[in-house]
Amino acid sequence: MAVLDKQGFLAQRGLESKLTAFTSGPALNEVFISTRIQVGVGGNFPLNSLVDNKIPLKVISIICPNLRHHVIVPPDSPLKSVKDFKGGKNGEPYVIGIATGSSSEFYFQMMAGLEWHQHRQGCGA
Repeated sequence: MAVLDKQGFLAQRGLESKLTAFTSGPALNEVFISTRIQVGVGGNFPLNSLVDNKIPLKVISIICPNLRHHVIVPPDSPLKSVKDFKGGKNGEPYVIGIATGSSSEFYFQMMAGLEWHQHRQGCGA
């Protein structure tokens, strides 16, 4: 996602955003709770931890129901759907926190309609 952000692939699809990568769910939760990001994308651990600790949030998108991957925002957020990312916040891209390399990152890419092209070198068999 960091590469997609740097290359502007989301903007090319009309999604104004600034992605902030995290190496784990706890780090993502800390920043979400501190309100330094407006949107969080996470899997089981981040969401369950926030709910268990009674952190106010609302889910605006379920990107993988079987794994409970969600896009979350604070309860008073104007965002009601991922489509609301378009245009950003007061002209600035929304800041989205996501754990880099996690399954939630890859499901977020699919939910956002991003294609990941993998070039595979042929090998002798």
